[in-house]
Amino acid sequence: MSVIESLQLMLKARDTATYYHSQRVAQLACVIAEAMGFKAHSLQTLRRAALLHDLGKVAVPDAILLKQAPLNKAELEIVKTHPTAAAQILAPLAFLQEEIVIIEQHHEHVDGGGYPRGLCGAQLHPLTKVLAVADAYEAMTADRPYRKALPPTQAVKQLWRGRGSQFDAAVVDVCLELAQRKTTFGRTCEAELFKRTGEAACLVSETFP
Repeated sequence: MSVIESLQLMLKARDTATYYHSQRVAQLACVIAEAMGFKAHSLQTLRRAALLHDLGKVAVPDAILLKQAPLNKAELEIVKTHPTAAAQILAPLAFLQEEIVIIEQHHEHVDGGGYPRGLCGAQLHPLTKVLAVADAYEAMTADRPYRKALPPTQAVKQLWRGRGSQFDAAVVDVCLELAQRKTTFGRTCEAELFKRTGEAACLVSETFP
């Protein structure tokens, strides 16, 4: 069993919802990246980063991670530590150093309004920008204990609203093009790619709480 698989199983044991969320994000992120022209090595790197991007949530207390209501400000601040926590957990693994950068940055915004470091634009790894969009879309289209999932069309509109501020414009443009062409991402927008067959949806989203 690989180290990646072991880490995934650790996450699954801690919270199956976040585990399945990460699986879906990895699939969607690679669809977007391939359409953008990223090659096999980058796709492999992105897939590993996506599978482990929420690993830091193992350090978030159950009372927050599994809360049946929207998080308050103090609780959100605790959740916001998860990218850094993931980076710390993965730091000893020399073969994942690029993935660690992507994971630690996946809640940064292109305009500098994200966390944990307020990075922006060219400071962000190109694959981080793809992961951020895939993560947000999957989070928005998942049911939460305190709200129902957004329809795929509404989620796409939210991506458009964040184009150039929260999300990289080029990534959003490719997503919209794929949706309009009814490619794999288009089918995702129609809720066909990630049909939820009894799996719990991701319980916590900091991007769209």
